[in-house]
Amino acid sequence: MTLNERIVVSGRLAEWDKAVTAADRSKMIEILTQLDLESQAESLVNQILANPKFYGSDDIKLFK
Repeated sequence: MTLNERIVVSGRLAEWDKAVTAADRSKMIEILTQLDLESQAESLVNQILANPKFYGSDDIKLFK
């Protein structure tokens, strides 16, 4: 199952999108940890925030 599929199935898509848009690293890691991705959470968040367009978000506020 892909990361997006896990997030959708868990019912946390809106929460995830809000965290990503706000570049809320700790919330993103918390969500991934709760999806049993603890060992990959930090790496995944780093990848997403480093290249938001590739991961489908043009709205990330990296400079809050």
